[in-house]
Formats: sequence, C-alpha cells, structure tokens
Amino acid sequence: LNTLENTSLLDIYLSTGNVVEPHIHQNAAELVYCISGSAVVSLLNPFTNQILNLPIKPGQVANIPQAWWHYEIAKADNTHLLAIFNAPAPEVIFGSDILRLTPAHMMAHTYCLN
Repeated sequence: LNTLENTSLLDIYLSTGNVVEPHIHQNAAELVYCISGSAVVSLLNPFTNQILNLPIKPGQVANIPQAWWHYEIAKADNTHLLAIFNAPAPEVIFGSDILRLTPAHMMAHTYCLN
C-alpha cells in the first residue's frame, strides 16, 4: 500500500459569515479544499504586506505557505472545507491568543495607546 507520511487532514464546517479566526501554522503549509458551499481564504503575504483574498467553491483549492497569517470566511451555509497539512500534527498560533496573552501595558507602550 502507498502511504502519505507527514500528512494530516482537518474537516471544517461553517455557516454563512462564520470564520476560522486568523492564525498561522509555524510547522506546516496548508491546502484548503472546498467540498461544498463557498468560502474566501485570505492570507497575508509577508513579502509584499498585501492581503490576498482567494474565493473558492466546490472542487477548488487555496494554497497557504507555511507560517503565513490566514483565515477563512464562509460565503454560503453548509460550507465544508478540508484542510490538508504537510505535517502529522500541525501547530497553530491563533490571533486571539496573541492579543489575549500580550500584557495590556506592552500593547499600549508599543502602539502608543492611551
């Protein structure tokens, strides 16, 4: 039997307007395959500082390079996406964790907030 080593899959089910929050996978690249519904996969290109918005519908895929900031938003009810990673256990850092765990005084000092 052929095997796919160092690969993992994640089913994602979303309703219209629901999102997979902004995050990165520091140890894996990701393919997002649309099984049903539709979504927009958005990613930040760290070399150009531009957001890329990639609409996908059934049968289409979006490629997310390793460690690129990205998120998905469903554009239809019953959206089913399959995330395919080139790591057996993809690691993730969520934007909400960065915001929640950074001390408020550091955010205020760094970004000149009152």
